[in-house]
Amino acid sequence: RRGNFDMGCSDLAPLAPYLRAIMDRLQNNGKRRELIFDVGANNGQDADTIMGVFHKAVGMCEGYGTSFTAISIEPSPGIFCELEKLVERKGWGPPEQEILRLNIGMSDTVGHFEFEDPGNEGGKLVNVVDGNTTNGQHKLPLMSFEEFKKISTCQVSKDHSKRQIVPTYTMDELVSSLEKIKEVTSVNVKDEILLLKVDAEGHDEFVIKGAKNLLANKRIVFVLFEIKYNKQLLKTTEFLDTHDYQCFIIHPTCLIPIHYKDWWYDHLDKLDYWWANAICGVQGSPSLSMLFKMYHSDSDFLIAHDLIMDGTSSTD
Repeated sequence: RRGNFDMGCSDLAPLAPYLRAIMDRLQNNGKRRELIFDVGANNGQDADTIMGVFHKAVGMCEGYGTSFTAISIEPSPGIFCELEKLVERKGWGPPEQEILRLNIGMSDTVGHFEFEDPGNEGGKLVNVVDGNTTNGQHKLPLMSFEEFKKISTCQVSKDHSKRQIVPTYTMDELVSSLEKIKEVTSVNVKDEILLLKVDAEGHDEFVIKGAKNLLANKRIVFVLFEIKYNKQLLKTTEFLDTHDYQCFIIHPTCLIPIHYKDWWYDHLDKLDYWWANAICGVQGSPSLSMLFKMYHSDSDFLIAHDLIMDGTSSTD
């Protein structure tokens, strides 16, 4: 089997058209900018999807759609430079759309991490060099515009090694920093985060935990993350449940509800390693309801909508 439930490769690409419709129809009707975070951008596969699907459509009189900013984050210097080449080749940029690129790590700790960099997909944060998660005394200063420009620039040294030290932020700290840099006009405190997509090679749980304030304030509409380990799925969904986020495993034909207590499946306890993606949204929200209805519009699974959306246990 290729993975639990024979998942296939369902991740952002098949969900993007639905999320675009939700953004335009429900979120703000074009009244404010939406943010889309692409954590673990690699060389730009999901960035290509984001910029292709979420751009304003050309109507008879004017462009239709919501203004957005994509923030693509990749810790590997070499792969980040590949992302930069893609952006240059595609010509993405203002005024209708904008993509920010940041060569940093993301976790639940602010500081410097050692990054194991094979030079292709599969790099990961391995050790904390300095950092603090408890008392607010961060080892990184508040991001300045000069630092922003530095981490937004391709720079691979000749002595590039497979172990590098990278500045690492939490989602809470990164968003707060970007909002305070006056020169970064495409991110401000009124912006909603339509999507936090995470593909951090097993580090997804910690990236999501670093967004605890954004999640508590329901500023993030959807969270999309990769599943590699069963324990990670259990811990991540349990954490998101504390902030009232309902999660689903993405199957090519349906969204399978997953919950550490109410929607857990016996065979999951027999699997240590498998691959899939999960999408989560605020329990009972119009956005999550619309996603579920659109995804199952041609399926009998649509009848499960009310049972799942009202939080009723699968055992009731």
